Amino acid sequence: MSDIDNAIELSLEEGKARLDATMKKFLANKKILAVLLKKYVREFKDCTVEDIENKYIDTESISVGETPIEKDFTNLAKRGQKEQIEGIANEDTSLNEGRITYDVIFKAVAPTCKDEQIGLYINVEAQGKFYPGYPLETRAIYYASRRFSSQLTSINESTNYKDLEKVYSIWVCVGDVPDKAAGTVSLYHFSKKDLVGDYAIENTVYDKINVLMIRLNEHVPVQDDFLNALKVIFSDNTTGKQKRESLQKVGIETEISFSKEVDTMCNYSDWIESRGEAKGILGAVNLLRGFNISDEEIKAKIMSQYSLTEPQAIKYLFDAANFTKNCIPQTE
Repeated sequence: MSDIDNAIELSLEEGKARLDATMKKFLANKKILAVLLKKYVREFKDCTVEDIENKYIDTESISVGETPIEKDFTNLAKRGQKEQIEGIANEDTSLNEGRITYDVIFKAVAPTCKDEQIGLYINVEAQGKFYPGYPLETRAIYYASRRFSSQLTSINESTNYKDLEKVYSIWVCVGDVPDKAAGTVSLYHFSKKDLVGDYAIENTVYDKINVLMIRLNEHVPVQDDFLNALKVIFSDNTTGKQKRESLQKVGIETEISFSKEVDTMCNYSDWIESRGEAKGILGAVNLLRGFNISDEEIKAKIMSQYSLTEPQAIKYLFDAANFTKNCIPQTE
């Protein structure tokens, strides 16, 4: 692959990476997390959204794209009264090598009927490809299992497995979700079946790993207001105003900082190659110009790369400067 080919591919990846980071920040907002927990995590069904946001979510524990999944990198060690992530570096920004990380991960506590609180580890993932060659449910189980096992920094004869806290891995699937799956929310968890005799034991002993799959696309209507808000947020065809209004319908006001993230989400799908090729081409044009490549050479390359006619290629050259100014989300 030539340097120009690499530049075109990198421009697409750069835009997708910026918007992917914005999507993670959006899902990590406490207002979004609070409604998500209230709606679909049974430990919070009797709590108010305000209490979940202000009392039960541990704000300091929220990590966005920083906690690696691999063995030996996810351990949490208690130092005094505060839990800190140990041995973790920020996500590598290299396009060709890097560590897989959780999109969003945080701790929360939930009240129980015994006037106690139980601890929960919660991971939220955004997924644009519904079937990346394997069932996402299997990957979600792996993510949850890694989070579960990493609670123990070492194992010996004195290890108290009772201290292991429950884990939820919540996946928001958008984009190419098939119609038969769209508009559904499914919970996968451990249950007990007695094969011989009958033995009663509280499910809190064994129901420790939970996976929640939320599936949405643009074609299938949904009755749930929060699912509809997520659908509008991740849609190609809705404005920033429509996205903010959809959140307001479920009681989520978008202050200035949050509004900026919502506005950036307007362009999310534009950077997915299969649905945003036009803006990818414009980004590629500007990147190549930054390498001092002539417009004539750029025109020839994009005509070949994207099967464009000469008038189409000339229009992309003309539109590229305005695209850079108005359409590319910028990182702070």
